[in-house]
Amino acid sequence: MKRSPVPRLALFVLLSGCSGGGPAPVGGSAPAAPAYRRAADAAPPLVDALDFAAERWIEQTAASLSLREEAGQLVIPWIPGAYASTSSPEFLEIADQVEGLGLGGVSISIGLPHSYA
Repeated sequence: MKRSPVPRLALFVLLSGCSGGGPAPVGGSAPAAPAYRRAADAAPPLVDALDFAAERWIEQTAASLSLREEAGQLVIPWIPGAYASTSSPEFLEIADQVEGLGLGGVSISIGLPHSYA
């Protein structure tokens, strides 16, 4: 039975796509950054640099979190952007999740997320 060359060809294409694209430059300077990268580097920062007290607060707060709380900071559920009273069941459920589970926050928008994908 003859074997198909397709799996080997697919593996070759996959591995060649992972290559660095050629040898590293020897001596001299590194190639110039692309224009889009230079423009991004020249853009002003979106926020001012933090002062020492702010950085210290961040470090202390992060060090005080348990592993569960650290993981909770990565979870940001979507909630609808319609008005919800602070006594409504929907609001109380989200508030309980944020406070009880230590969630990192919520993403509020009008419309379902998959409608924008």
